[in-house]
Amino acid sequence: MIKFNGFTLAEALMALGIIGLISALTLPTLISNYKNRVFLSQTQKIYNEISNAVVQYRANNRVDSLDYAFGAASASNDDLKNFLNQYFNVAKICEDSGEGCLADSYKNRAGNITFSKSLALSSNVRACARLKSGTSICFLGCYMGACTFSFDVNGLSGPNIGGIDLFGLRLDYYGEYIEEPATSVNNCNDPSVSTGAYYSTRVLEGCFNRLIASGWSMDYYNE
Repeated sequence: MIKFNGFTLAEALMALGIIGLISALTLPTLISNYKNRVFLSQTQKIYNEISNAVVQYRANNRVDSLDYAFGAASASNDDLKNFLNQYFNVAKICEDSGEGCLADSYKNRAGNITFSKSLALSSNVRACARLKSGTSICFLGCYMGACTFSFDVNGLSGPNIGGIDLFGLRLDYYGEYIEEPATSVNNCNDPSVSTGAYYSTRVLEGCFNRLIASGWSMDYYNE
């Protein structure tokens, strides 16, 4: 007599239930890690594009410093828009307010509404553009030794969180990255930080500094 060994229906259902439970526990983490890797790759890409644009501008115009053209005392929004148009793959120039490029509000990792669209810009002289890649970038001009940029790596799409898809970046007049002070860096990962306590753009620049300090890893965001 031939005897067949196999699973009973109850055993099969139990195995499927265990697999489903494990999937339910691990899948959100896997998806989150994947999204963070995408945001990280896009952040590295736009940082390189900004750095290359500054180098190319200096070479094309035979100037040592961006301050000659983009100093807050002399630059206009149109000057900044022309820079974006010439050195980036622009799909659309947005309103000076960031309308069409930036979300109305951004959150920190605790989920608090921390950065309004205007505070993510925090400058009277500015230009914003949406690139063909989907990234939105704003050039806020040069002032007191620094040229400031804000960028949202996926434009109006979520999650709209500072340090995940929204960053600030300061370069000196020669295009070199300016390292942020410890206060700004710590503010990036502080769930209680609010615009009443700090300039939001400095918090965002602190987030970018944290990203570099962590070896281009978003693990810092899990602290």
